[in-house]
Amino acid sequence: DYSWVDQSNILDVLKDPSKLLPEIKEYIQENNSLTEDYFKDTKNLQKKLFDEIKSKIKLDDTSLKFKDKRYYYWSKTEAKGNYQKRIRKLIDNSKPEEIFFDGDVEKKKYGSEYFGIGSVSVSHCDNYMAYSLDLQGSEYYTIYLRNLLNNENRPDIIKNTSGAITWSINSKSFFYTKLDKFHR
Repeated sequence: DYSWVDQSNILDVLKDPSKLLPEIKEYIQENNSLTEDYFKDTKNLQKKLFDEIKSKIKLDDTSLKFKDKRYYYWSKTEAKGNYQKRIRKLIDNSKPEEIFFDGDVEKKKYGSEYFGIGSVSVSHCDNYMAYSLDLQGSEYYTIYLRNLLNNENRPDIIKNTSGAITWSINSKSFFYTKLDKFHR
């Protein structure tokens, strides 16, 4: 009954939601309104359940530290933010700890309504970070490269990847997987 809703270029729609056919968009909006109307008498219960589930989640949390060659690495979540902070500190304590990736700051910087983090990976030499983001909810990730010595992004980006990143041992390159037109 609903086969007409399946759009032949759905993978293009994932990359660019404006390509959704107007009649399908209208159908989705109408069904969202029906669902909203149907469940309107459960709003208080929904909020109560959400608050109860949220109360059981530890919002301020810190991972265990991982000792690399020169740094300790770890991550932290805070109640006031939505995304993890990635932190490192020199093992010899010669400098204070540094937040080298803050998801909340990055979301603000990119200004996207949707913000999905794929991977955050630091090179073996500790000087570079590659990270992948999905800014549309399409599960097509773009990889960005940042120099951690000056905290500046390189202009090069790699679009349409799976999001996974693995650095080579010599830190001169990294590996990733491009997605094909079938999202494989």
